[in-house]
Amino acid sequence: MRYLLLFFFIFGGLPWLYAQNLSLTQGIEQIEQTFDVRIFSSEDIQAHSQLVSIDSSLQTAEEALAFILSTTNYSFLSYRDHAFVIAPKKQLDQEYDQQYFQNKSDVQSLSQRIQEVIPQIQVGTSEAYDGSNILKVEGFISDEATKEVIIGATIAIQSLGMGTMTDEIGKFSLALPPGEHQLLLRSVGYQDKTIIANVLSAANLDLELAKEALQLGEVVITSEAQNKNVSANDIGLEALSIEEIKMLPSFLGEADVMKSLILLPGVSSVGEGSGGINVRGGTVDQNLIMMDGLYLFNSSHVLGLFSLFNSDVVKKVDLYKGSMPARYGGRLSSVLDVELKEGNYQKFSGRGGIGLVSSRLTFETPIQKGKSSIIFGTRFSISDYLFNVIDVANIRESSAFFYDSNVKVTQRFSDRGKLSLSGYWSQDRFKFSSEFDFRWRSRGANAQFSYLLSDKLSLNVEGVLSDYQSRWDETESNRAFEMQNGIQYTKVRPEITYTPSASQTINIGMEGNLYTVNPGQIAPLTDSSITIPVNVDDEFGRDIAFYVNDEIEFGERISLSLGLRYVIYQALGPSDVAVYAENSPRLVDNQTGLESYQAGEVITSYSGLEPRASLRFSFDESTSFKMSYNRTQQFINQLSNTAAISPVDIWQLSNSFIEPVRAHNYSVGFFKNLANNLWETSLEFFYRDIENLIEYKDLANLLVNTHLETEIISGIGRSYGSELSLRKTSGRLTGRLGYTYSRSERKTDAQFLDEVINGNNWFLANFDRPHDISFTMNFQANRRNNFALNFVYSSGRPITAPVGNFSTDNILNIPVYSDRNSFRIPPYHRLDISYTIGQSHRKQQAWRSSWGFSVFNVYGRRNPFSVFFTQSAFQSPQANRLSILGSPVPSINYNFNF
Repeated sequence: MRYLLLFFFIFGGLPWLYAQNLSLTQGIEQIEQTFDVRIFSSEDIQAHSQLVSIDSSLQTAEEALAFILSTTNYSFLSYRDHAFVIAPKKQLDQEYDQQYFQNKSDVQSLSQRIQEVIPQIQVGTSEAYDGSNILKVEGFISDEATKEVIIGATIAIQSLGMGTMTDEIGKFSLALPPGEHQLLLRSVGYQDKTIIANVLSAANLDLELAKEALQLGEVVITSEAQNKNVSANDIGLEALSIEEIKMLPSFLGEADVMKSLILLPGVSSVGEGSGGINVRGGTVDQNLIMMDGLYLFNSSHVLGLFSLFNSDVVKKVDLYKGSMPARYGGRLSSVLDVELKEGNYQKFSGRGGIGLVSSRLTFETPIQKGKSSIIFGTRFSISDYLFNVIDVANIRESSAFFYDSNVKVTQRFSDRGKLSLSGYWSQDRFKFSSEFDFRWRSRGANAQFSYLLSDKLSLNVEGVLSDYQSRWDETESNRAFEMQNGIQYTKVRPEITYTPSASQTINIGMEGNLYTVNPGQIAPLTDSSITIPVNVDDEFGRDIAFYVNDEIEFGERISLSLGLRYVIYQALGPSDVAVYAENSPRLVDNQTGLESYQAGEVITSYSGLEPRASLRFSFDESTSFKMSYNRTQQFINQLSNTAAISPVDIWQLSNSFIEPVRAHNYSVGFFKNLANNLWETSLEFFYRDIENLIEYKDLANLLVNTHLETEIISGIGRSYGSELSLRKTSGRLTGRLGYTYSRSERKTDAQFLDEVINGNNWFLANFDRPHDISFTMNFQANRRNNFALNFVYSSGRPITAPVGNFSTDNILNIPVYSDRNSFRIPPYHRLDISYTIGQSHRKQQAWRSSWGFSVFNVYGRRNPFSVFFTQSAFQSPQANRLSILGSPVPSINYNFNF
């Protein structure tokens, strides 16, 4: 027995001596344990599959390493008596000669040189180790320069086949076994970073990423890993890169978030000079547009030629056009969530630009270094001089002006909490000669508080105030008038995020909104005006929603997101509600009385569940299938019976006559990446059923109408189509080709003649465009010079046209019109180009500048914005084409950073 114990004592202490058929990595690990040394090697050795044997006669680590590497293409060098580096023989001969390390007096230690390639960090301490097999490592990932946390950054541990991403406050959490692990950190716009973490115990670990010197992504789908478009659970999510939005050709050199969205599959507009976007066959008002949580009811300047978003202060842009997390509600088609940057926490900096039409200036600086910061950005137009040089009397007397400003103050509370306060205000005026004058403004404020309650639990509370007002002065006719309307709202949204594991995230919250709508008031503008003053009473409404959303991953192949949102909406007094005769058309003449409600009294109430679900199944790392379903409701609608939305179009709350608009949204998609994620391809299909859709009677009068319900018809709608996308993501030449087939149709089921449209058959929506093609390209000639172009094509939108006429005693010709929207205007197509001379990349240069040159509508296509018909006495109706921008529009702009 004692001989047996002696045998195990001698040979059990050196288990590597007689180990046979070890992998190269296992052999290295055995040598480290036996001789108490550190051995550093590159990633390719870890993947080496060659088997090695160990000779029992070896007495030193050097001898053991030489033995196991003798039959490979690797060699090693030693540093003092406790560390070794393994690398390809050729590389060691060229770069890591041992004599070099011994003789060069100012060389760093070998371990430091290794850390320059793969940094080594220690997590926790051996004294704090509690014996657990799984240790929790958590912390924040932030910007190396500004110290601002990075949301959506990913950490991958390939050896364990696992990973995670940072949440809404930039925090991550990992469950790792003790020992060394190689972590790969990634986020769009930042350099990839690899570190080796030696995990000794559970501990906090804060990491940093450095900005990329060169941004090459175009309109970026992924905001995390390179294959995010394949691996993400969301279908129809588009995340835009602000850096490349600035590189795309733009109208008069102004980088524009909204115009960049139109280049994406499934997104369109009715043409130049129109505000808003149409997403997957939805109306403009069916998009929830938010800036730092602030709802925007008009997303454009100068009647749609520029967007409200100042690209210099925007951090990220997410467009949800398929699956929608349960935290979002109140709109049917899409969610555009724009997040503003935080100010620089370390130093003062600024940037700006000067263009032909507008200029901008942004400052950011720490208030208390490392803890609090402020960013302020403003834009203002300088366009009136352009009108003065045009030799057309009406245009010389016209004017267009806008400005907007953003401010955001952020305060950090240690490493667990953060408070952000942001504000926005803008003013617009568009005056055409002495005929009409539009003015509108937006103001809003947001407060957001985030705090880590525990390792797995975080709290986020948001409060918003907003005010939008518009005014229209009609000055030319004998009915000169002034008309005003507006909307104010208050929002509160607390939310708790629970992360029970790295593969599951649960969001639970509620949201409350209070609306006050001024439907309009009109007053004569002059003493001689024949306009009769009218003041429509304000409307009041509120909604409260409760929601839960659970995102969970089942291994690497399957992920599931389940959400449920329950909403209660109430229309409130004070109000006098008209009562109409039963079984009769809703006409003013059929009104039988009024029902009066006091302030705060509930007039009518609606409620409903909004289930949300999305599923991803990955065939492999480059291929996946996704599907989603969303039930959505909308309690406030923008009323307009014209093709383009105008600043004075009114917002209407749901009430006794107007039920909430509801929709079922379905999406499926197939995603495939090629050539190691160099090419991204996707094919998506969508379908939407809509209930209680608002339509209008012929020649409906919507503005300042005290009986608006008599002009509105309730119907149903459907939109469906497919999106095909091909995108090249890196290299000197990048770009994207997108094609969308989309249909949007409507139908009434009215029983009274004046409410029937197209015989209660399906008809096309004003913005239906079956075919839409977009192509974008960026060519980075070198580090400073970039050429870009985009080409767009879309079918002409529907119109109603006269198809004949009849006369009365040869005196009066009366046109006969077709069914609603049964004709189309000519198709739309346009080519834009730009050339950018970029900023210097010298770090020591304090003032950096760039020049941008662009041509909008290169070949001068007179794209019809609309086709309208006029008729002279004793003449048949004549078609007229209205083009907003019918010639090439060149521009030059100067941008600077300091």
